Amino acid sequence: MDARFFEQIKTQYPSYDHFVVWDGAGFHPKETSHEMIPEGIHIVTLPPYSPELNPIEKLWDLIQDQTANKLWPTIERLDTVVGLHLKDWWEAPNKVISLFGKGWIRSSVNAT
Repeated sequence: MDARFFEQIKTQYPSYDHFVVWDGAGFHPKETSHEMIPEGIHIVTLPPYSPELNPIEKLWDLIQDQTANKLWPTIERLDTVVGLHLKDWWEAPNKVISLFGKGWIRSSVNAT
């Protein structure tokens, strides 16, 4: 993970605490106290093999349904199409809760 990502988050919203979810990918540092992580950014590392804890996986599945196995004339066109599909999600953030299913994690989200 590039330190510039964390700096961008911190610069955009400097007075907030930020929580970044790491899914255990091999390129994520194992130490959450790594020096590249600025103060105010907290890392939550998911346990291995737990896609139910990472709702973005469900969103990517929905995006892939619209974009996979197609020949795109340019990467810019693919980027535009992905942006159009994501637009509904960023305009209605509460819709993201629907990705959590009916388990304990949805109950936890609804409690906050």
